[in-house]
Amino acid sequence: MPVDLFEVLRPTGVSKPIVANLPHSGLQVPAKIAEMFTEEQQQSLPNSDWHLQKLYDFLPSLGITVMQANYSRYVVDLNRAIKPPLFGSFWSAVVPERTAFNKDIYMRKPARSEVRSRIEQYYTPYHDQLAALLNEAIAQHGKVYLLDLHSFMGLITEDVCLGNAKGETCSEHVLNTVENSLSQQQFQVIKN
Repeated sequence: MPVDLFEVLRPTGVSKPIVANLPHSGLQVPAKIAEMFTEEQQQSLPNSDWHLQKLYDFLPSLGITVMQANYSRYVVDLNRAIKPPLFGSFWSAVVPERTAFNKDIYMRKPARSEVRSRIEQYYTPYHDQLAALLNEAIAQHGKVYLLDLHSFMGLITEDVCLGNAKGETCSEHVLNTVENSLSQQQFQVIKN
């Protein structure tokens, strides 16, 4: 496992039952993987969540634990489930074949064994650490809220997109409360 796979920022204030996850904040790509990318992909890493570390650097002072990825979503997408196909759609595969704008990522596509290796080397340790942080918060507070934070250029024009997997990851009440709070601050909000 690369020692710089992720960074965990612990609360500097009184700890709250909140873990903020930045799964697409990373921009690092190992040279061996970058060599497989098209030239355009190597130069731009489109659809990365740029500058999230700076945007959310205040969260630990609010008592929130932050976990942020250091490796690009094009190495392995930490925000996707491990389910077939592992290599394919930008929107569902652990290793995307094309960008969100349907552009080729690879000059040479990874073999099945390379995809599995990425899961073992990058995905599994990340999710093991995230699970440990969530379990720590539950042990300390009796509950935990997981915030998956992103930024994304294109396709969504609103200021904020809130999601709860259509009611599966948090209640409509919680989602509506956050939506109302943001709307009162003049943010344009869309859900799911």
